[in-house]
Amino acid sequence: MKNDLIALFCKGEGKRFRGERCEHYEIFTDECRLLRDRKMKDVFEKGRCEPCVMVERAVKWNFYRYKDRVNPEEYTEVWEICEAIKKHTLHIPKLPVLIGYINRSVYTEAIRILIEIGILVRGICDNCVHLSLSKVYVCTRAYVLVDGKEIENPLYDKKRNPSDKACKDGFEPYDFKSLDTDDIDPPAVTDPGEEFLIIESMKKLLVLRTDRAKDETTKKIYERQYVIFCRFVNLVREGHSDKKALKAIAKKLGVSVKTVERDMEEVRKFLKKEMSSDA
Repeated sequence: MKNDLIALFCKGEGKRFRGERCEHYEIFTDECRLLRDRKMKDVFEKGRCEPCVMVERAVKWNFYRYKDRVNPEEYTEVWEICEAIKKHTLHIPKLPVLIGYINRSVYTEAIRILIEIGILVRGICDNCVHLSLSKVYVCTRAYVLVDGKEIENPLYDKKRNPSDKACKDGFEPYDFKSLDTDDIDPPAVTDPGEEFLIIESMKKLLVLRTDRAKDETTKKIYERQYVIFCRFVNLVREGHSDKKALKAIAKKLGVSVKTVERDMEEVRKFLKKEMSSDA
């Protein structure tokens, strides 16, 4: 995905730019001159990658998540978000990092707007950064601070309803202004409806596989792989790189990174086979 983005916008490969490399792209360093000085304002105003369009797509996707409570088409104003992002800086002057920061920024800003208009309540699990984004909703915070000491969170990995009252010690609300730009490296946001349907189809296949497990041991493995897949999707969507997402999942589940990588590889093979056969 990262190479595709650079190939399209920076190198100009394909029909859109007819092979013409972006004037701001440095092929030897694989960097964007507009971002090299850590000024996102420049790339918003001069970059042919059109970051404001990326913001618009990310806004659509994030409000699409709450389509049962709001009309996503009513939330298309992106000017304020673009202006806010322009004020921030990047530590790595590359297009995928810019897209990652946009995705994470829009995600947290959408939550803030939903709280402001009364769709979400600040003190509930749905406004906590540690609630998984996909069903079955669970708390993903493994440890909490109590009187300055880190202890195991009793709600960790427990099923939670988005409307549940958030716990006192583990609750962390979304904060658009405190986002960190270090090592953000996710895929780009594509069409919200299409992506949503694809991911939901994948989840259904994994659930069906679990239900059809031949024995309890296999079922537990499939259940773990389903949880890993859902958390991986959530973390990447929030702006984490694949590597950081896998590492975070391994830590929360108390297993090695290799175990998580192996599980994800098995999930990929299973989904590739199943979705190919459906075509």
